[in-house]
Order: sequence, then structure tokens, then C-alpha cells
Amino acid sequence: MSESDLDAEQEAVMRDKKLAWELHDYQPENPKILELAQSVLAREPTFTGMIILIALQRHACGEIEEARRLLQELMGRRDRQYRNAARYLRDLEFGDGKFAESLRLGEIVLRESPEVDWLDLMDYANSLIYTGNRLEGWRKYDEAVAI
Repeated sequence: MSESDLDAEQEAVMRDKKLAWELHDYQPENPKILELAQSVLAREPTFTGMIILIALQRHACGEIEEARRLLQELMGRRDRQYRNAARYLRDLEFGDGKFAESLRLGEIVLRESPEVDWLDLMDYANSLIYTGNRLEGWRKYDEAVAI
């Protein structure tokens, strides 16, 4: 393959990646997202953020177990998307009423972050409150607001 062919292929991959995320912003259940994301992964397996996008699309379609499985599998890879996969899985578990698991994942997100993000801290505080640790949860809310 010539250099110009490689450049064209890379450009096509990036276009499909961007299109998949944009489509998710407006129609998260659209099946074209799955097609685009799988196409990107087939051509560029290192773009594991596409797995997150597939999980989000599956979740939007009501396939919570499949979304959970994809995110857990991605976390198991421990690649550069580890923290993001933990974030999305934390949110999925919280929304599914699995507050103890959401708390565990929230701890992972905070531990893996180079600096504390106020939104991650707020989400962690929510999980603390829903698991019965209200005082600590409100303290973490105060920390998040201070940030």
C-alpha cells in the first residue's frame, strides 16, 4: 500500500470515528453507530474508545448486560481507556441501582486520575450516600464544590 493510500485510509478511519460519536450525540440508539465503531476497530484496533461507544449504544438500546460486559472487558485490558471505561461502568451501575459497585468503580476512577475531577468526586459522593455513608458523602460533595 502506498503512503497516499495509507493516509487516505487513516483519514477514513478518523472520519468514521468522528461520525460515530456525533451520531451518538443525537441518536444514541442508532444501529449505524455499531457499524461505524466496529469498522473503526477492525481497521485500527488500538482505538479502544470505540468499545466504550459500542457499550453506550447498547445501553441506549436497553441492552444493559451487554454494555456492562463490554465495559468490564475493556477495563480488563488495562489500556489507556481504563479510567474512561471505569467512569462509564460506574455510571451504568449507579443507574442500575448497584450502588456498592458504583462506589467501588468510583474509587478506581479517583485513584487512577492524575488530579481529582470535581464531577468524579460528585459521582463518588452520590455513591457514598446511596450506600449509607451519608456524612462522608456530604463531605465529598463539599470537596467537589470547593474544587
